[in-house]
Formats: sequence, C-alpha cells, structure tokens
Amino acid sequence: MIVANYTPDPITYIHGGIPATIEPGKMVELEEKKANFVLNKFDKRGLVAMKFGDRPEDKQKAAMEQWKRFWRRQIVNFNQDNERRKNTQREYVEPTEELLQHATTLGIELVGPWTIKQTDNVAVQAVLVENATLKAEMSSLKAQMQELIEAIKAREVPMELRSTAEKVELTKRGAESQPEKEVVKPQTKAPSVDNKPLIAEFQMLNKEKFGEWVMVNLDRIQANDFPLDVRQMIEHKWEKLIQGDFPVPLS
Repeated sequence: MIVANYTPDPITYIHGGIPATIEPGKMVELEEKKANFVLNKFDKRGLVAMKFGDRPEDKQKAAMEQWKRFWRRQIVNFNQDNERRKNTQREYVEPTEELLQHATTLGIELVGPWTIKQTDNVAVQAVLVENATLKAEMSSLKAQMQELIEAIKAREVPMELRSTAEKVELTKRGAESQPEKEVVKPQTKAPSVDNKPLIAEFQMLNKEKFGEWVMVNLDRIQANDFPLDVRQMIEHKWEKLIQGDFPVPLS
C-alpha cells in the first residue's frame, strides 16, 4: 500500500519497535498491515493512502485540509484547558514549540501569560497558511525530482546510444578508476605525404573537438584501408589529451 505525506510536517511512527519517519512530500510503500497501522494513527494529521487512479493534487488538497483541522483542534483544546486552569486559579500549561509554530501559521492566539497578539489581518493569516501549503507541495516536488535523478543515474545505456560528450567522459572515468600503468608509446614512422590532408583533420584540434572528431570517425578509423601510421597518431593523441583508454582497440 502506498502512503503519502502531503503535509508540511514530518510524521514519525514506531511499528514493531522500529521508528521511521515519512518526510513531507514523500510517498512510501508499506506492507498492508503496517500501512493500516500508520494510517489509523496519523490520518487525522493529514497522512493519506494513494490508490490506483487517485489524482495527487486532490490528495494534496484533502491532506492539507485535514492537517489544518487537526492543528486547529489541538490549539482549541489547549486554550480550553488553560481557560479552565485560569478559572480554577491553577497554573497555566506552557505550549510546546510545535504547537506555537502551528498556532502562528494558522493565526490563532494561544491562551496564556506568554501570549503574543496575532495580527487580525486576514490576508496575512491566509499567506501564512498558503506558505505551509506551498512547503508541502515543494517537498513533494523535490522528492519526485530526487527519485527521477536517481533513476537516471542508475540507467544503463549502451555505448552506441550515448552522445559524443558522454562517450568521451565515460572513457575518462574508466581510466581514472584503473591503477596507474606504464604507458608504452607506439612506435610510429613518419607519415606518408599522401596522408597529410587526413592528419590535418585532427592534428590541431583541442581536447574537446578532438574527442568529438574521434567519436564521429570511429568506423572510418577502424576500417582496414585506414593508414596504420595515422591510426597510431590518433591513438597517441588520444592518450595524451583524453588520458583514457581509446574507445575501441586499434591493435
């Protein structure tokens, strides 16, 4: 069962002696018995179950309405208790920090000697509540984006389907993960005069442009009729600039 926390508050529960927290904006998949336990305990605070076909925006709205009802009731109960204490000449009970924060957000005055008068400006109160709603929505969006980023990082894409820049970067990373080894430079001979136009294509290219040129011309470089001395020059330049293994074996 999927349980979602579309409120601005983290919700911590203990099940089977093990504590866990559902952060704002998070959806978690729980075993049905565990999910029912958590929902029975925290649905009054805005925790909701997500079923197939449910619209997240509808659930978010319902969760925030329930969240506001819950905290209004907590504040009202607190105030009623302190009013009774006042009438029976007993000491006030001080509110928790959590209750103070929610009373401020909802624009409700807490009864007690510490009281700071809340503004009567309805617009200001509406903004405070709206900010709490936006906080829950942003937390949900951030959670979704993080899951998407992790999924993208975990994807396995074949080398031939990657972009040129990705291919260059991956070959560099592969080299960085390998232990250092002695580089044996290939024995090259002076290139033929006929090959000079071919050499001119890549000879003066910088690191980025050279990497792109190689990736674009891989099939051409591997062809049987490609000049061996030029192929060796390309491999040597790759090792010097990219500092990684050549994308394909040339020998």
